[in-house]
Amino acid sequence: MQDVSNIAEEAYTLDQLLMNRAGVKEIQMELKRDYKTNVALYPQWQEVLRQLQPVTLIVWGENDEVFKREGALLLSKDLVHSKLLFYPTGHFALEEFGDAIAEEIIAYWNLHFNPS
Repeated sequence: MQDVSNIAEEAYTLDQLLMNRAGVKEIQMELKRDYKTNVALYPQWQEVLRQLQPVTLIVWGENDEVFKREGALLLSKDLVHSKLLFYPTGHFALEEFGDAIAEEIIAYWNLHFNPS
């Protein structure tokens, strides 16, 4: 994260409040334990994306330790008509660069989907 002042103070409190709900810890642990089944399916998902070639805006935190930069580059390579944008942050790019990312989404939508 580059500049925590861009993140509303209540975001941390709200996030923690939601994570503290009954059963959420167990759900999160199960998701982490079961993640290997997601990874095993990656080749199938990649093939579907290569076949369908959906118009895609890819927004990524270049220092994301959860979903690595290399993953974004591979996704962009498979989706030949995609647009890939890296932001100088980690996993929470939306929290830090929400306004800039929103502008990119609107511009991308207007370019590809807005019949004007």
